[in-house]
Amino acid sequence: MRILTITSNHPPYHSGGYELRIKDIMDGLAARGHQVLVLSTEAQPGSRKRPEISEYPVKRLLHNRYAAKFFPKEVLFDLIDTKTLERIIKKFHPDVIYLGHTYILSKAIMPYLADQILPIVYDEGGTCLKGAWTERGRWFDFTGDYQSRWVLLNKIKPFVTKLVVFLSNGRIKPHWRWPQQMRVFFNSQSSLAHSLSFGVPVHNAEVIHSGIVLEKFPFLPRTKMEEPIKILCPGRLEPRKGQLDAIKLISILAAAGIQAELTLVGETPSQSFLEQIKGKIKSVGFEESVRISGMVSQKELAELYQKSDICFFSSHQSAGFSRTPLEAMASGCLVITFGCEGSSEIIADSVNGFIIEPDGVEQAVGIINLLSSHPVVFKNFVIDARIFVEKKFTFESYIEAIESFLLEKIGVKN
Repeated sequence: MRILTITSNHPPYHSGGYELRIKDIMDGLAARGHQVLVLSTEAQPGSRKRPEISEYPVKRLLHNRYAAKFFPKEVLFDLIDTKTLERIIKKFHPDVIYLGHTYILSKAIMPYLADQILPIVYDEGGTCLKGAWTERGRWFDFTGDYQSRWVLLNKIKPFVTKLVVFLSNGRIKPHWRWPQQMRVFFNSQSSLAHSLSFGVPVHNAEVIHSGIVLEKFPFLPRTKMEEPIKILCPGRLEPRKGQLDAIKLISILAAAGIQAELTLVGETPSQSFLEQIKGKIKSVGFEESVRISGMVSQKELAELYQKSDICFFSSHQSAGFSRTPLEAMASGCLVITFGCEGSSEIIADSVNGFIIEPDGVEQAVGIINLLSSHPVVFKNFVIDARIFVEKKFTFESYIEAIESFLLEKIGVKN
């Protein structure tokens, strides 16, 4: 297959797991002999230049629409990006267009693709389709029911609409449209349910749970937990990721006479929230017990899993499917989770990990106390979790499932 992938923030200029997963998929498909071309966003101004590590071309030509503060600039981005896409399609001749993490891209791309006869596949790993369905951008707000308080603007609105459509040679549409030929797969049942709750037309979508490269997360056998118990909490530092719950956890552990060390690892998009976290750490007197790390490489993260007894997956984000629990389970790090971001779909409570109530951090204390007192139980938990990942969530089986999905959608039986 010739696969044209449209996605924002393609690594190494990524901000989270969604972008990393798309890259892993493209790496896997390219390794299976498919021709891949990635069309992504420009590196953010001021970001450190990083080396491209890819076996296929990556063209960073698209714009982040949030960089357009004013309506005319957003329309300009629409014009440029649809022209770029048109040129790439004509030159590359893809068999399928693969969409992933399009939230910050031009809102004109989806209606433009609706007129294409090419098969389109959307790999939904969060809330992008919900965003596409409910937030259609300033251009389509303008061409829709928008009425200005300025009478003149309302009078020239039809002329402006025709002018932009003309200047775009028909690439910019006067009305928003959903690509009827687009086939969708989600990486979790929770994400699918989230989109359906907003009326997104994805009733025929499939769910393909993510897999991981086991070699990147080698298993370290554990025999027991020793104090201080080492707890790892990966994720972007933002309120919905629950880092404050992790600080609360070690505070309650200390009150119960259990020493623990906490490592928070992830990107820091909000300086104010970082200061809130630091303030909370200081207020409970745990400056020596909590380490805050920025984003780390996959290799460094694997080492952190191996050094930790527990991965506290404290996310409160309902949609999506984080690979963090799978990575921790593969590494021999026990997972305790609120069940969000698809973790309830892979964790069998009290079998290969633990699911606690979102407001029940105290439950984690009881679990930790039990497992630290029963080394054999702890040892068997981490072994069973690794075996579970090996059987059901390998990257090879994941890529095979996606490849079969793509071949089916373009009419080729695998």
